[in-house]
Amino acid sequence: MDIAPVEIRYYQTASEKRPFQEWLDGLDGTLQQIVAARMARIRRGLFGDAEPVGEGVFELRLDVGPGYRIYYGKSGKVVVILLHAGE
Repeated sequence: MDIAPVEIRYYQTASEKRPFQEWLDGLDGTLQQIVAARMARIRRGLFGDAEPVGEGVFELRLDVGPGYRIYYGKSGKVVVILLHAGE
């Protein structure tokens, strides 16, 4: 298994909205910390519970609360682009 650090870039719409950041800002502090810890592991190349859902999109599952999901795409082995997150 090839584990390599990745850069995380957050999706931004043409009108400069950042869906992931808006979702994250709406979470309570404990959940924000859980998501931040998961992002730190991803930066180290450790994705954990993640599966492809089709068309180059992957689902990252967080086993907390109602079961949060974060959707992302990959561009090569270096960049991960977070698309959207939700319950």
